[in-house]
Amino acid sequence: MAQPHMISAKARSQWAATDLARLNQRPTAMALLTLNLEFYDKSALTYQSMAQVLLQDGDTASAKDALNKAIGLQLNNPQQLRQLLQRLGVTPWTLGWPAGAPCVAC
Repeated sequence: MAQPHMISAKARSQWAATDLARLNQRPTAMALLTLNLEFYDKSALTYQSMAQVLLQDGDTASAKDALNKAIGLQLNNPQQLRQLLQRLGVTPWTLGWPAGAPCVAC
C-alpha cells in the first residue's frame, strides 16, 4: 500500500467523494467530484464516480452523460463501468460508442 503522502490529491478526493456518497452525502460528493474535474478534466474515473453518485440519486439521464464522458476518455475500471452500464440498462453503443469499436466494458 502506498504511503499517505505518496497518494495523489486526485486519488484522495476520489476516495473522499466515494466515502461521502456511502454516507448519503451525495450533494457534497458531487461538489467534490465537480471540483476534481476543474483540476483533472480528463479523469475518466471521476466521471465514473459521478455516474455512480448520480445513479444513487436516481438521475439516470445525468449518469448516462457522465458515463459517456468516461467512455470517451478512457476506461480506468472496465468492471465498474460494465456494472454501471448494466444498472442503467444501456450499452456503450447506445451512449454513442463508435459502432464496431472494441469495448473492454462489454
